Amino acid sequence: MTDHSKESGDNTSSKSDIWTSFKMVQAAPVQSISKVFRKREELHKLVAEQILLANNRSYAPMKSRWITEVDGNVRRVMVPKKIKKWWMLLPNGKVQVSVYFKSKRLELENGKNAIEINVKSELVSTLESIQRSIDLGDFDGFF
Repeated sequence: MTDHSKESGDNTSSKSDIWTSFKMVQAAPVQSISKVFRKREELHKLVAEQILLANNRSYAPMKSRWITEVDGNVRRVMVPKKIKKWWMLLPNGKVQVSVYFKSKRLELENGKNAIEINVKSELVSTLESIQRSIDLGDFDGFF
């Protein structure tokens, strides 16, 4: 067997050039990485739901619910899920869009928790831009 290390008295110089070319770092815990991706995916789905709501005012996602009838029969029925709009139309015609995560409005910058757009027709494109920003990891610090 061939010894590829340089013969020397100290440990640091006994490594090969390939070994020294590696950038050594502390490994990130797998659990924290998966948490960030899970929260990012959840926020991504919430924004996708807002895009559907902005495109179609009659959009109502359904959820199943168990109800007990008067005669004691229990059955599952589909009921509309309550969704809160993330945007608000201002009296001057502009629109403010807030981002919510777990029913809390996110503070996007210090003291600022909404994005202002000029007209409602820009709402869907703004929500899509927010979605791309989430995918790029811009919202990871808000969780």
